[in-house]
Amino acid sequence: MLIGVDFDNTIAKYDAVFVSAAVSAGLLESGVAGTKLEVRDLLRTRNDGETAWMRLQGRVYGAHMSEASLANGVGDFFGRCRKLGIGLCIISHKTKFGHFDPDRINLRDATSAWMESKGFFE
Repeated sequence: MLIGVDFDNTIAKYDAVFVSAAVSAGLLESGVAGTKLEVRDLLRTRNDGETAWMRLQGRVYGAHMSEASLANGVGDFFGRCRKLGIGLCIISHKTKFGHFDPDRINLRDATSAWMESKGFFE
């Protein structure tokens, strides 16, 4: 048996990262709380909001990837699968580089480093 698990928002959680990165970029006021989707929806209401959203995504999935949290229960689920001999495949649709990212951070490398830091390859 092989189980495929989506990476973004299933394994890695970004809500707090999107809020803090949006505040740092001057896109939101300090003290605002919300989810990734709420940040996206708010930015999209503004002039050139879709571009601002895509820029923010590139920053979060690259430079801020280390700030993402592991979703509750993922470690236990993966450990149980390993114990039972069930294979896992992590699925991601990340592009190699974020749209409009002037630093050209490799998003796949950032994700791999995050997974390494969380003990995925041990």
